[in-house]
Amino acid sequence: MSKVSLVLAACLLGFSLFASDGDSEMKAEMDSLRKVIDTLSEENYELHIALNMELAWTIRDVRPDSALYYANSALKLANEHGLIHQKIQATNYIGVAYRNLSNYSKAFEKYLEALNLAEDNGDREQMGYSLINLGNLYLFQTNFQGAIRYFIQALDQAQLLANRRMVAYCYLNLGRSYMGIEEFGQAELYFQQAIDIRKEQGDVYGQIAAEIDLANVYLKKGDLVQSRNYHEELLQRIDAEDNPRALCQVYANLARIYLNLNNTKKAEQSALKALEIARKVSSRFDEKNVLESLAEIYAGEANYEDAYLYHTRFSELNQQLFSEENIRKIEQLKNQYTIEKQEAENQFLRQQAELNVLMISRQRVIIVLTILGLLLLLLVIFISYRALQIRTKLNKEISKQRDQILSDKETIETQAAKLEELNEAKSRFFANVSHDLRTPLSLIYGNIEMLSEDEETILSQASKRNLDIGLKNCKRLLYLTDEINDLTKLEEGKIVLKKEVVKIGSYLRMLSEMFSGTAEYKGVKLEFENNLSGQDCISLDPRQFEKIFYNLVSNAIRHTDKGGKISIVLRKHVSKAIIEVRDSGEGISPESLPFIFDRFYQAKNSPHRSREGLGIGLALVKELVDLHEGEIEVESVVGEGTNFIMSFYLTEKYAAMVEEEKLFQQTKDRRHLYSELDGEIDAGVSLPKTETEKQTILIVDDHPEIRYHIRQILEDDYHIVEAAHGLEALEIIKINEVNLIVSDLMMPWMDGFEFLEALNANEDYKKIPVLVVSARISEEDQEKVLDKGVNDYIKKPFNKRELILRINNLLQSKENWEGSKDSFAQLFDKNGHESLEKEILGKLESLVMDRIDDVSLSVYDLADAMAASERQVYRLVKKMTGMTPYEYITEIRMKYADYLIRKNKVKNATEAAKSIGLKNVTTFNKQYEKKFGKKPAEVLNG
Repeated sequence: MSKVSLVLAACLLGFSLFASDGDSEMKAEMDSLRKVIDTLSEENYELHIALNMELAWTIRDVRPDSALYYANSALKLANEHGLIHQKIQATNYIGVAYRNLSNYSKAFEKYLEALNLAEDNGDREQMGYSLINLGNLYLFQTNFQGAIRYFIQALDQAQLLANRRMVAYCYLNLGRSYMGIEEFGQAELYFQQAIDIRKEQGDVYGQIAAEIDLANVYLKKGDLVQSRNYHEELLQRIDAEDNPRALCQVYANLARIYLNLNNTKKAEQSALKALEIARKVSSRFDEKNVLESLAEIYAGEANYEDAYLYHTRFSELNQQLFSEENIRKIEQLKNQYTIEKQEAENQFLRQQAELNVLMISRQRVIIVLTILGLLLLLLVIFISYRALQIRTKLNKEISKQRDQILSDKETIETQAAKLEELNEAKSRFFANVSHDLRTPLSLIYGNIEMLSEDEETILSQASKRNLDIGLKNCKRLLYLTDEINDLTKLEEGKIVLKKEVVKIGSYLRMLSEMFSGTAEYKGVKLEFENNLSGQDCISLDPRQFEKIFYNLVSNAIRHTDKGGKISIVLRKHVSKAIIEVRDSGEGISPESLPFIFDRFYQAKNSPHRSREGLGIGLALVKELVDLHEGEIEVESVVGEGTNFIMSFYLTEKYAAMVEEEKLFQQTKDRRHLYSELDGEIDAGVSLPKTETEKQTILIVDDHPEIRYHIRQILEDDYHIVEAAHGLEALEIIKINEVNLIVSDLMMPWMDGFEFLEALNANEDYKKIPVLVVSARISEEDQEKVLDKGVNDYIKKPFNKRELILRINNLLQSKENWEGSKDSFAQLFDKNGHESLEKEILGKLESLVMDRIDDVSLSVYDLADAMAASERQVYRLVKKMTGMTPYEYITEIRMKYADYLIRKNKVKNATEAAKSIGLKNVTTFNKQYEKKFGKKPAEVLNG
């Protein structure tokens, strides 16, 4: 342990010895003092001042901010009533509060102010305490020479006052200062004098503190036997309950002594006891030193496994303390520079004042004694010259200190830059790992899915549940990898928002409805409250905004127990839209609240650790909100719930809301990734079997296990050929008639993009449908592959059912193309295919009627039932009806409700609304009246 660390440990131990016996006793004392203060009248101002100062002194170590308040209150009253002694004492207490708040420059200023007031008013007692405070400030900053200077001055005042308690305190701190500069003989003398006085006064705690310091002197001198005897004698006298920090220090020192005496058995026993106490009182500084000793002990016993374990723990804790120490040193250097500058300027002003007085005296002498004028003039010149020399010397000293501080600052900045580089390297590492996880994740996901859907495999309910959990967590892992990639892109500035003007009320209502099923499943009430007008818009990127919203709402559902409530509130404040996501969950502790938006942060000792993620989601939310030029803050009370509050500027530019179908399409594909409750797997889909020879599918992927996985899915219905890259695939196409190609993008020799270009360059090959299956499918990549003529794409890891459907649709589209001269133009020709359109619309209408009361029916369900993609269904419905699928479903429902009302098959509007899946009767009435010109009640009563 370094001399600086040893002295700091002694200072901290001293502070703990003079603290109250316990938090409960201190709280009781504070409450008692506050009650007395509240009952005092204005006439009892002296008692009021005394009680405020007693409070400030009592809580100075545990609540320095409150101590500052009470000391300032005492100072204000002392100034109002002209009480000089109390004013000086209160100023000293303010300095103590600033010191405990680590504002050393402000503390130095207050101590100096108190010292000057005490000198001006001849108050020796407060002069002594002011000097002690200044010495403590220098001692805490390990400026031992400066500390010695002030403690000697304080000792002079204490001896003149015959204040034995103050004398003992000066001796103790002089001993610590001399131990800091390794003058052990002088330190031993001062510690022994402090012990004698405190023993005489019956101060047990103070005596023990001084004796531990004396034992440390013997240890530092190398007198191990005497130090051991002293420490063992202290063990018999220290009360473990009242003074655990002192007991921990003694055991830790004994461990070092026994280790040096080669008594590893006793060294181990002492170190383990010290470690237990250090952890009990949460002293990381003592714990670090004990861990280092244990590592050395076990290494000496050739117990390398335990030695490695304790050394690892020591390294981790030492790294944490090292980071905190760097921050503290930066502040310490700043404060030390300010203090020394103030002291130098104060010294100069004092000398200047003395010089001015001397000059005035000399001028009076010149007036009275004109004969000596020449001599006095020469004397004045000489004094002025000396003053100039002193000022120059002081300026040089200040300049030298400033240069040293700047040099230290550069060193710290260099270390900070290295830490930033390490952080960037960590982010790149996570990004690379998340990218590499996608291929093995595809294999895990696909094989579990196949096992789950294999009808020949008989599984118990527990096994089926385990498979479902596996699938759900594969989805979660995929989402986590996407979040890590998004954070990396944000950090590198690669995410550029594609903003659209959106009617925020309608948009948030639609997003909120996506969570209704999950909330209902968990037994949580989900409410949406919109206080904006229907035309209020904000400019946002829907894809990125979804990530913000889904992270907050899914977190709220995860942390809210059954029977709880989640509210999504939209309101207006001046020119901003305020979005609040409130929950009645367990809440966030005050200690964790400032760090929840930090990357990879997890609350320590949280009772809800099982519900926590990796600390990525909220960091991503904060980055994306900032990218939207918005603001986010959080309010939380443990046991009552949490409220995330976001604000975004409203835009005056009016634009129609983005089509519901487009917004739904953006959310549907990612919906299952945001909910931990979504783990169900749809039933498998069967492919139409060809009566003739199987069609051939070429799988192009450099990963053999991926090729094998896709082959397993398709080989029962198709003839499969494989290639490891684009070059090999082109050779296979030359000798095989290929009906469809399934290709990756990232491959060696010839990647997917080059392979697509080669296919487009050949008139025969370009007719072959291509389905891209790749982990690399960013928005830019999607545009790029579509420009190259790709028919469809799927992102890894893919769903077996979706893969089969997309292949089936591509092959069917290819057959339609080859069987007609006008391709799809003929398919949608009104004159030639009216009967086909009627058949398709009839099928769609039947699908809607079958689920007429299912409010969750969507274009995805229609596409599922028709074995087509959502984009195909959307284009088909729009082409034939002029409406979006959402509008088309609403049209059928309203016509059905009108039929029930006009035929008197329902008693009232409530039953009519329920028949088409609407729970809100008011909304149904408005929609019906808008559609048919009358209210439901008017038709029923007519």
